[in-house]
Amino acid sequence: MRKGATLAVVGGGGFRTPRLLYGLIHHADRLQLAEITLYDENRGRADIMAVLGRHLAETAHSALRIRAVDSVAEAVADAPFVCITIRPGGEDGRVADERVALEAGVLGQETVGPGGFFLALRTMAAMGKLLRQIRAHNEMAWIVNFANPVGILSEAVRRQGEERFVGVCDTPHHLKLELAQYLEADPGSLAIETVGLNHLGWFLAVYRNGVDVLPDLLGHWEDVQKHVRPLSFFAADEVRSLAALPTEYVYLYQHAAAVTERIRGTVPRGEQVRTRSRMFYERAAILVQEGRDADLLALYTETLAGRSNSYFQSETESILPRGLRSGSILATESYERVAIDTMLGLRGVETTNAVILNVPHQGAAGSMLPDDNVMELACRVDRTGIHPIPLRKPVPNAVRSWIERVKRYECATVEAAARPDDREAVIQALALNPVVPTVEVARSLVERRLHVAASHPLEDHAS
Repeated sequence: MRKGATLAVVGGGGFRTPRLLYGLIHHADRLQLAEITLYDENRGRADIMAVLGRHLAETAHSALRIRAVDSVAEAVADAPFVCITIRPGGEDGRVADERVALEAGVLGQETVGPGGFFLALRTMAAMGKLLRQIRAHNEMAWIVNFANPVGILSEAVRRQGEERFVGVCDTPHHLKLELAQYLEADPGSLAIETVGLNHLGWFLAVYRNGVDVLPDLLGHWEDVQKHVRPLSFFAADEVRSLAALPTEYVYLYQHAAAVTERIRGTVPRGEQVRTRSRMFYERAAILVQEGRDADLLALYTETLAGRSNSYFQSETESILPRGLRSGSILATESYERVAIDTMLGLRGVETTNAVILNVPHQGAAGSMLPDDNVMELACRVDRTGIHPIPLRKPVPNAVRSWIERVKRYECATVEAAARPDDREAVIQALALNPVVPTVEVARSLVERRLHVAASHPLEDHAS
């Protein structure tokens, strides 16, 4: 990447964009960035995020330029990296997805179960069009994708022959950070051996200065539960029997019925997020018009803290608060750190640890899945590309079974998306999801979702 490069964010009006901008501002010199372009179909939201970004840059005494643009072509031209953070259907689509599932007595959640399935259908169609636009103007950029569901999208794009594409999620990174805090260790001193798919992963080993401390963590599980929030809702027996640490979304698969009952007694997460987002953007537009940039930042961090602190609360009834504060929340690491470490590696700058990413496993997970199937694994990243690190620890049979089962669902979903007129293929793919009990339930879910498609369309699929 040449010095003074541009980085593009497509979907740059999204709520989490300032987290990415904050990280990029503080790593701009190492990434040799001169400018960030933000494109969003909602230009007003992109303008808000550009104002926020420029205020963050000024506060950090950074010369990095941040601007909203009118087209994908203008955003991505000559950019060595393009970050994608789109949500076709918006928050209204998410709410509709979750309601349809919950009304049928099935887990209603953004990425796991029917919610993730319907979101995948919308986003695969949109992603295909977007990638064609990007490649028409930039053939060589690395595409860093944050859009959900990350695993299915990565699988779909891989099948289209796109090699310079990587899926990023912060779930494993958050668990690593919390473990480092519990161990009173520098996160850089921990190396994680992980196996799984996006939102379905397990830590097989936690190396601290080369020594696996996972057996010690299992031996003190009751204490770990009191301090490590992503592990606080897993019972000792279910973790010790596998000798592996589950990432938090595993809980939704293993306890889907109980989680569904909890959610049905509360305001679903999608509706919570939509309410907060609407209030933020309405107030933010006024603050931008009045030139009150500092107040805009305060509004954003307050909204982000409220949204983040309620994360996974209804689903798990965890008694451990996240305790994130508005004044310091942007400095806490999230998905942007995973993306930055990936880009620094591709840039050729030495990183302190392996990065957990969604890419074809290339034999790193043995014969569990075909080599070209996308998995979420620790990877070495350098100028030549992204290289999954071969597993050293054996994979427990139960873990392998979960991975194989969910991968069958993911692959069927990708195949169904390629046959937009075959509704039966859509139904059969959804029926493979572990939280959907029968084909009859899957059929009912598809019909229910299509019934509300006039206001929240599935876009280009199963219409």
